[in-house]
Amino acid sequence: MKVLVMHNEYRMAGGEDAVVAAEVRLLREAGVEVLEHFVTNDGAGGFRETVNLVRSSAWSWPAYRDVRRICVEFRPDIAHVHNFWMALSPSAHQACHDEGIATVQTLHNFRLICANALLLRNGRICEQCVGKTPWRGIAHRCYRNSALASAAVVRMLAASRRRRIWTEKTDAFVALSESSRRRFAAAGIPAGKIFIKPNFVPARIARPLRSGSLRNLIYAGRLSPEKGVRLLLQAWARVDRRRAKLIVAGTGPLARELRDFAAALSLGDSVDFPGHISPERIEELLADSRGAILPSLCLENFPRMLVEAFASGRGVIAADIGALGELVEHCKTGLLFRAGDAESLAFAMETILRDDSLASRLGEAAAQEYAEKYTPSRNLKTLFEIYEFARRRPRDPIPPGEESELTAVCR
Repeated sequence: MKVLVMHNEYRMAGGEDAVVAAEVRLLREAGVEVLEHFVTNDGAGGFRETVNLVRSSAWSWPAYRDVRRICVEFRPDIAHVHNFWMALSPSAHQACHDEGIATVQTLHNFRLICANALLLRNGRICEQCVGKTPWRGIAHRCYRNSALASAAVVRMLAASRRRRIWTEKTDAFVALSESSRRRFAAAGIPAGKIFIKPNFVPARIARPLRSGSLRNLIYAGRLSPEKGVRLLLQAWARVDRRRAKLIVAGTGPLARELRDFAAALSLGDSVDFPGHISPERIEELLADSRGAILPSLCLENFPRMLVEAFASGRGVIAADIGALGELVEHCKTGLLFRAGDAESLAFAMETILRDDSLASRLGEAAAQEYAEKYTPSRNLKTLFEIYEFARRRPRDPIPPGEESELTAVCR
């Protein structure tokens, strides 16, 4: 099998980039011939990038021609798209369709149905645009707090629907959880083409929890408003922190502000900000922790940190919203708290810190959950099933000489 993997890399590497890299390795280890077509966005932000966003995010002729040329030369069985925003644009899907290549789109976030891809506005869940053209995103400046940039996103979404990119030009979609699948189906993505395939991490030995002095908790992820790290620090200030440490790993736009906030709360040495750390280092920190924390304010699809913790045999403290409320079973594989409630989060942290037996039971159940659902072998099996579905769908490449203005390409 030959697979073309397309991904618009993020300027600040995060969980999605790691998921794509892991999936590429998984395919290659299974003997699949993989060609990576990874791109980056032009510019370093500011006005220049906004101009590029308005000009080509809805449709990019250079991206269309590049992808169609690659399809002609490589002739993949499957084109698998991850992040297409913004340099690839939905023109990549059209290019594959026009060459008769089965196309799969992984739904890492809510980009297809929401201007800011988070279903979040002013720190609260917002689903006003689900199933509709999200013009409200312009009025509310949902993307980058800019009406112009938000209009570019809405233009892309409207143009994609008009061209039937998601209903006819994409053969299968990968949702990361049932919660996400339901929302995309409600928004108009054909339900029969949406499959659930969660994230995974390589198998590892789940180390038993050491009792006694081990009183660490870890957050690892992007330091941005929707991740709820400020709430996490507020909750930590209410916890008995004697011999306890909170590790807040990652980078993002709030990195400096969160350090200052921790100082203002007089958290001192009880909080450690190690910055960006490798997956290997995350594994080491999890081995020395009681559990992981996912304090998100937004509707997560499937945070990689969740499966990292389960694979390491550690329970997860998570907000009770969206996929997190489904993926973490309260008092079995972790503890749920009321989303956005610092007191509820503090209680969950206190509970897991003081109860050795509970922490061990949560970790053991989490490891079992990983073994049953989130191993590489199970993930690969599901991925191949999705690919086979996409390949079976009828499609007709446009014959040479009959290209429309939309699909014309140099041969």
